[in-house]
Amino acid sequence: MSRNRFYRAALAALAALVLLPCAPPAAAQDATLTIGTIPIDATAEVYYAQEMGFFKQAGLNVTITPFTSGGAIAAAVVGGAVDIGLADSVSMTSAHAHGVPLTYLAPAGVYKKGAETYEIAVPDASPIKTAKDFAGKTIAVNGLKNINEIPTDAWIDNNGGDSKTVKFVEMPYPAMLPAIDAGSIDGAAIVEPFMTFAQAKPGKYRLISLTERNLAPAFAVAGWSTTVDWARKHPDIAKKFVAVMAQTARWANANHAQSAQILSTIAKMPPEVANKMERAYYGERLDPALLQPVIDATAKYGVVAKAFPAAEIIDADALR
Repeated sequence: MSRNRFYRAALAALAALVLLPCAPPAAAQDATLTIGTIPIDATAEVYYAQEMGFFKQAGLNVTITPFTSGGAIAAAVVGGAVDIGLADSVSMTSAHAHGVPLTYLAPAGVYKKGAETYEIAVPDASPIKTAKDFAGKTIAVNGLKNINEIPTDAWIDNNGGDSKTVKFVEMPYPAMLPAIDAGSIDGAAIVEPFMTFAQAKPGKYRLISLTERNLAPAFAVAGWSTTVDWARKHPDIAKKFVAVMAQTARWANANHAQSAQILSTIAKMPPEVANKMERAYYGERLDPALLQPVIDATAKYGVVAKAFPAAEIIDADALR
């Protein structure tokens, strides 16, 4: 989803919310929680927590609703359809800059060496080897000026290329490798499991790593968000959720084989793919230092007018 469509969806939902009668705060004993996410590895922590019984142990009765895009989740959170939802860090930055009252409670996926969950795929015979070689080329991303494109811009610029000379086109992930085959694009910023699909065809595709001199050695890809109002009205539930996410992150980072079994079910992928693919690393605490490089780059590449301190989009209790 483009950032303009994200703004329209989220702000429309906010406007609708203002017109609704105010509901009384949930009772202290009410531990019912609805969560929205995308059923892929980088955002699957809540499924792991549900399957492993971590939510139940914390006294939370959780319902998970799958979505296909972060923009749809943001609109659902702002509109009250779900209490907590997955929000990528570029969309979160954009929302804050445009006055949408969202705040992060806990981290989700972190991009870093050893957890390279997206790379650029090119034809194996392509002459493209370095960032400079992308000058005048066309790269597919799943959304313009989003968490897929912004780090790609930064990697190109930080490694001797010029992202202004690159043409980015918006395309769903499943369509990217076929578009490379058709010759309509020169490369694609793909994520898992499509990286594994590409590697399963040796001699057809080549993957270019983007970890060298990207936004930072490590940066936050996404986190778990809610409205400022919900966090203030449900501090006990929010704290329990944060604690469960930290517990789940530690478990998932150390138990790839077991989490792959859950992932293959919720993402509807063959178990052998889930076991082979590059697995996400989950932040075990909400670290402003992992968000700041994304915020700064979002401003640098014109998504928002200016950068701001990462603490502005983090619920204060989440840092305690």
